[in-house]
Amino acid sequence: MENTNQSNEPRAIVNLILVPAFFTYDGTIVAANAAALSRGVEEGTKVEALMRTGQEEYNSLGNAMLMLSLDLSGQICEASVQGIQGGKLFILQEPDRQELRAYALASLNLRMPLNSMMNAASRLSKICTDEETLRQVDELHHSMFQVLRIVGNMSDAYRYAEPNSDRPEMIDMSGLIIEMLEGCESYLVDINHPVQLHYERTPAYGLAVSEKLERAVSNLMLNAAKYSDPGDVIQASLRQKGDRLILTVENKLGKYFEQVPSDFYTRFRRAPGIEDPRHGIGLGMSLISAAASAHEGTVLAEEKDGVLRVTLTVRVRPAALGDVHSTRVHFDYAGEWNHQLVEFSELLPARIYRVARH
Repeated sequence: MENTNQSNEPRAIVNLILVPAFFTYDGTIVAANAAALSRGVEEGTKVEALMRTGQEEYNSLGNAMLMLSLDLSGQICEASVQGIQGGKLFILQEPDRQELRAYALASLNLRMPLNSMMNAASRLSKICTDEETLRQVDELHHSMFQVLRIVGNMSDAYRYAEPNSDRPEMIDMSGLIIEMLEGCESYLVDINHPVQLHYERTPAYGLAVSEKLERAVSNLMLNAAKYSDPGDVIQASLRQKGDRLILTVENKLGKYFEQVPSDFYTRFRRAPGIEDPRHGIGLGMSLISAAASAHEGTVLAEEKDGVLRVTLTVRVRPAALGDVHSTRVHFDYAGEWNHQLVEFSELLPARIYRVARH
């Protein structure tokens, strides 16, 4: 006779969720909502048959939150996984393409006038001699970098959600990640967020989407700084294990976080209200998970004793004949402005933007 706990409760949980969701015990799908069933998820099957990435992390998940990729009838889907009630809850991260398209159209209309204003502010800073006026120009320029980041996130969330939008190239993936970490460190130290980096300079060449990797690293470090107190050390380490690069960013949770009882909706809540400027429009983590999915990797977030550890894994994939692409015009999501000045604009002081250049 089937255990009630392994039938009724999981079904009640997944039926509360509007997007595709299913529940597993011991690696077997025991309950799926109608939306998941319509996507080809079948109860009674082994979930590993659907998993494109994350098998190792899934097997040792515990109470952490995991982002991985599933292959549903040939379609790659991102999903979050969390351990609850002795099992694991899968929720497909299906983007609302209509909403994202509206974001993208709005950002398209904002980009040109915004870039014109930023160029004008740069020219103005070069001819001003009065210190007070220069400070005002710095504030103006800084604010426009913040808007540029929001505009970039609005357009790229839609672009990243589109299938076959990636154009990978052969690069030193380890070298790119280290370059980004070192750049992040230089800015964070300037605003009293000490950073300790741990890595070996061992090249790892593979097919990668440089922009996605770059933005994932920046957003991981940005989040660590936003939700830790000034003076607390941020730890970042990069290592290679087989064909995977593993980046771990760790920070002590600051006063804006407080732990709440675990349930199947959330692991943490922020103390300030929605008006707090650090909330943004919620697209930063979607860019991180998109980078993981594009590189056959995962994102694992776990909290213990007030320390948050987020681990991004990406696969170092060799090039095959079909992966060779002709050159094309490169689209720079930051409009050729300094990428990290854009990504860290909500944290950095205005004085830094006096020297901002293309």
